[in-house]
Amino acid sequence: MAERKNNKVGVLVGAGAIAAGVSLLLLNTGTRTKIKDSSVQMKDKVSNYATTVKEDPQGTKNAIIDKVKRTTAITKDTVQKIQQILDNQGQEIKETTKDAVDQTKDIAKETKTIASTAKDAKEDFKEAGQDLKGEMKSSDKNESDHHVEDDPVHHQ
Repeated sequence: MAERKNNKVGVLVGAGAIAAGVSLLLLNTGTRTKIKDSSVQMKDKVSNYATTVKEDPQGTKNAIIDKVKRTTAITKDTVQKIQQILDNQGQEIKETTKDAVDQTKDIAKETKTIASTAKDAKEDFKEAGQDLKGEMKSSDKNESDHHVEDDPVHHQ
């Protein structure tokens, strides 16, 4: 019972809001004129259509059916074109994605190769550095093995 009362209140509030809106619209002279002109045009169109239907009901029916058939054909054609576009775009997206994945795999392989090369180069540099240190130590020992005496040696 309370639910039914709430429905009635809602309908009354809605009707009151519509009545208030119409009243406000009708206060403005320009709006009132536009509403009147639109109503007259609509009445004339409906009247003309009713006259046409009365004079040739079969022809009117056929005209409506033809319009519906043309609209349906146009709609089907449009849907097919949209589907073709989506299919083509989908295929292009798949191909582009596959290319991107392939390129990413190639880049990953190249990155691994570069990292491996850099690691090898690092090891080579370490070895070269150790060899250089060893040579420098050995050349330092050679220099220290030679000493100069104060008395020259005379050969006879």
